[in-house]
Amino acid sequence: IFRDGLRKLIESQPEMCVTGESSVGGEAVRLARERKPDILLLDLALPSRSGFQVLNDLAGLHLSMRTLVLAASVEESTLLEAFYLGAHGIVLKGSPREVLLKSIRSVIAGQYWLDDESVPIVIEALRKSPPSQNGAPNRRDYGLTPQELKIVGRVANGSSNKEVGQE
Repeated sequence: IFRDGLRKLIESQPEMCVTGESSVGGEAVRLARERKPDILLLDLALPSRSGFQVLNDLAGLHLSMRTLVLAASVEESTLLEAFYLGAHGIVLKGSPREVLLKSIRSVIAGQYWLDDESVPIVIEALRKSPPSQNGAPNRRDYGLTPQELKIVGRVANGSSNKEVGQE
């Protein structure tokens, strides 16, 4: 039911189309490899092969496709693992349609997406990252570019949206 509604929502947008769909992880990887979509909307709760396993499989394919993860809820471990495995955004399944469409457009445009509920979770995870052996903070890049890491750092330190947006 959710996938049917999502397909109808996407197809109602003149600049978007659905190139394939699957409820099985292995098939999703195959379709992504064959059809090379701009974006993959990936549910973490897939039968037989988790969304995390699919993300891991996709990482090895080196596709230019970006992945937006659909999650029922957000937890620190879910957020961090999804981004670590190459996701470009996470959106809650219960989000309003406008938020879902905005997240899709943002990820396609090359941005990363986190909803308002997820940002504090990521910030807390970054703040409690253990120090390295030489006493300097342990810097894990989670697949982000230096510029993206700089922006995340500014957000973590409380910079305003206007200041961060000027990057």
